[in-house]
Amino acid sequence: MAKVLVTGGTGFIGSHIIDELIGGGHEAISLDKVSCNYLNLFAIYERADIANGQKVSAIFEKHKPDYVIHCAAKARIQPSLDNPVATYSANVMGTLNILEACREFKVKKIVYSGSSSVYAGYDYDALPLAETLKPLPLNPYAYSKLMAEMLLAHVIGCDRIRLHMEADRPAAPAEREALRGLVGRA
Repeated sequence: MAKVLVTGGTGFIGSHIIDELIGGGHEAISLDKVSCNYLNLFAIYERADIANGQKVSAIFEKHKPDYVIHCAAKARIQPSLDNPVATYSANVMGTLNILEACREFKVKKIVYSGSSSVYAGYDYDALPLAETLKPLPLNPYAYSKLMAEMLLAHVIGCDRIRLHMEADRPAAPAEREALRGLVGRA
C-alpha cells in the first residue's frame, strides 16, 4: 500500500484521484485549503494553503508520503485577471513549496496536473493540442501554470522527482490505468 498525498484533493479532479487511490487500496492524504468540496470518508484531510511553505513542510513531515499528485491551483481566467498576485502565489510559489517538500522528504514521484490554457493562443478548432507545441499563454492563470511547469522541469534534475503531465479534466480509463501504474496495486 502506497501513501499518496494529493494537493487539491477536495477539488473536482483531485477528489476523483482520491477515490481511485482509496479504491486501489492506497492511503490517500488530501492537502487543500478548502475542506468542503468533495470528500471520501476513507481519506485523510489536511487543510492548508500550499503557498505557506511552513505548513506544507509540516504536513509532509507528519505523513511522509511516497508519492505526490499535485492538482492544487488557483484556477480560472477571470480571477487571475482580477488578482494576479494570488494566482502567482498559489500556482508558482505553491508549486515550489510542494517541490521543496518532495525533495526534503524524498518523495519517489510527483504527478503534476497541468493546464491546456498554456496553449490558449492556438486555434483550438484547427489543431489537436499536444505538449510538443510551443506554449502560447494569454492570461495570468496560463502564465502561472507555465511557470509551474518550468519549475518542475528545472527541479526534475533531482533523482527523487519525476514529472508526468496530466490533462486538466477527470481521468479517462487509460489515464486511470497509468495512475494505477504509478503507485501499483495493493
